[in-house]
Amino acid sequence: MTKRLFLILGGITLTVVVAAWCLLAGALTREAGRELQIDRARSLGYFAALAEEADRTGDTATVRQAIDRHRELFGEEIIVDLRGERLRTAPGARPGPDVEPLVRLALRNQAPTDLAPLSPLRSDPMLLARPFGTAAQVTGSVVMVVDPSRAVTTLRWQLGGLAAAGIALEAVLLVAVLALTRWILRPVRELDGALEHLTRSERPALLEEAGPPELRALTRRYRRMAEALTASLDHQRALTGETSHQVRNALGAAMIRVDLLELAPASEHAERVRDLGRELQRLERTLDGMMRLAHTEHRLAQLRADRATGGDTTDEDGPAEHADLAQVLREAARAREVPVRLALGRDSDRAAGAGATTAAIPRFEAEQIIGELLSNAEKYGAGPIIAGAGAHSGGVRVWVRDRGAGLTAAELRSVRTRFWRSHRHRSIIGHGLGLSMVERIATSHRGRLELSTPAGGGLLAVVWLPASARWRDGGPDSVSSDPEETP
Repeated sequence: MTKRLFLILGGITLTVVVAAWCLLAGALTREAGRELQIDRARSLGYFAALAEEADRTGDTATVRQAIDRHRELFGEEIIVDLRGERLRTAPGARPGPDVEPLVRLALRNQAPTDLAPLSPLRSDPMLLARPFGTAAQVTGSVVMVVDPSRAVTTLRWQLGGLAAAGIALEAVLLVAVLALTRWILRPVRELDGALEHLTRSERPALLEEAGPPELRALTRRYRRMAEALTASLDHQRALTGETSHQVRNALGAAMIRVDLLELAPASEHAERVRDLGRELQRLERTLDGMMRLAHTEHRLAQLRADRATGGDTTDEDGPAEHADLAQVLREAARAREVPVRLALGRDSDRAAGAGATTAAIPRFEAEQIIGELLSNAEKYGAGPIIAGAGAHSGGVRVWVRDRGAGLTAAELRSVRTRFWRSHRHRSIIGHGLGLSMVERIATSHRGRLELSTPAGGGLLAVVWLPASARWRDGGPDSVSSDPEETP
């Protein structure tokens, strides 16, 4: 690719240099011809004036001396026709075939007064004629056989120097083109190598931003893509390892129950079967949680792809880019078996109805977040469960608080880990995936999950999400009560 681009750019520069040389060469040639024309026309006028003076006085000595002098200086022949008498450098020589017709034309005042165009490729003699006499009658003519060899030689030296300058300029341009080609294509080669490295090792290579702005932007996009791909692969590996561990534990416990069932007397079979059923239910819950997590990961991957291509995120019912968290919270609270106290603030109905609690998240995922928070409070906390939603600080938040035992500082640091469960909650049915899924969904939408143990006990879970674009700047500052101050 470097060779092809170099040849293309080198061909362009060569074409430009050759075109410029041709233009300058033409200008130099015309200038040399013009100077020769002016100089010889001046000399021709001088000889015509001498011939007129000789015609009046009858003395041709001055004209002959001037003709001889011109011959010595320029090696050019001058022919003066003075009332039929020919004065020339070599009086005994006969005029050439081109000179005689020109003399006759000059005597009729029809001779051309301009030289033929000068050319660096030939130096053939050129003829120039001028009549002289009175206003009523032409009495003679002067014909000059112009030798352009000196002018052509000078022109050739000038064109040679111009050609040398053009070659030097083209060499400099080729060096610049080579450097430019390498500068442009170096990021492309490095990107190609990085992609090959990523394919083989599944790890991104460090790329330095270089080259034109477009390739710098491409390098940044590759880096983000490689980091996202690596994070996704790491996430999948971790998920596979953690899932295998959890399934292996459940299957191992089930196999132990089966072995004990074979060894136990018939009177204990019913109890052993119940134990086996509980282990199988735990395995079923683990697999169910894995399916839900896989579905969530699939939707998040689809969301990232849609953002990258500029598409819209949709769910089964059509476009679902925004969700009213207050409305979703009301519907989820009514569906719970345990009563949920809503603390939406005194202006919640008006504000929420106007869209102030609308977050930039698909409704399906908003329902999943709120459902997991309420289920977590219902299973591990104690009543009453209090929940709220509202606009705050340019975004939207939804929160759920219970009155249970809460979590210690060490447990708060571990609770977001997949399949993690406190030793105090081993007897409670669950799979340890709820809060990790909530955090994954929130962060994928540029939000966050905050967990704390407020004064008065229990666990407070707050999910912050970006507000819908229509209400990001125009909604009220807050339409929900503060969860820390809720009794």
